[in-house]
Amino acid sequence: MIRSGAFSYAGRRHGFVPENRTDAVLERDCGGHRAVVLCSGGDSCPCGKAAAELTSQAATSFLTFRFARCLLEEPEVLRRELVQVVTRVLGDAARRAGRVPSQFGCTLLAAAMDQRGRFCAFHLGDGTLLGKLETENQWTVFSQPQSGLTPGSTALTMNGSMFPNLRFYRTTQPGGHRLFLTGDGIAGLVPRLPQLLDHPDRLEGLIRRAEQGQLQDLPELSSVLEDDCSAAWLSAFPWL
Repeated sequence: MIRSGAFSYAGRRHGFVPENRTDAVLERDCGGHRAVVLCSGGDSCPCGKAAAELTSQAATSFLTFRFARCLLEEPEVLRRELVQVVTRVLGDAARRAGRVPSQFGCTLLAAAMDQRGRFCAFHLGDGTLLGKLETENQWTVFSQPQSGLTPGSTALTMNGSMFPNLRFYRTTQPGGHRLFLTGDGIAGLVPRLPQLLDHPDRLEGLIRRAEQGQLQDLPELSSVLEDDCSAAWLSAFPWL
């Protein structure tokens, strides 16, 4: 059995209006596996919101139809294929809009997991990928936020060569594994993310509150949350 979930809230920067978010989060039940994708439009990119929406759709489709290959094939091949898919989609959108391709920049976190707990994940830009393997029984950071060429910047889909910056992770060992994908805006909700690793119950409590639709009641969302705040997760329970 696989469980997945996600939340995405607009911050003060976007007037707390959901339609103004530049984050895009997708979940998809793909039959024998599930996929979650989180993209955040680049603040310096006029078409960042559109880039996040298009990239999340492209990455979700990629994981839907190529998940089996993601568990078997060489990481370089898979990374190159995803880069080609995303670059083609965003390049076509830029041409249709009469825009420069670099204006369609966004970050990318994408993961898929099957009913046995085997998973794969891709990461580009800021945001964080956390995991809890059944054998280790603790949350760890699989992928740290990436820094860009200038202070305060990060790697984006169309602001340079995407391939060298795109990271790939996978586990082919079955088990009750869990993944947690966060955008950089979660700092407004959880100012010190490492604290979640020191106190795993806090992270799992955050997920439980999100699943129950209770996060909107937190005072941080109305007073402290500056940027969009988004996250997604996957959990496998092969014994159910």
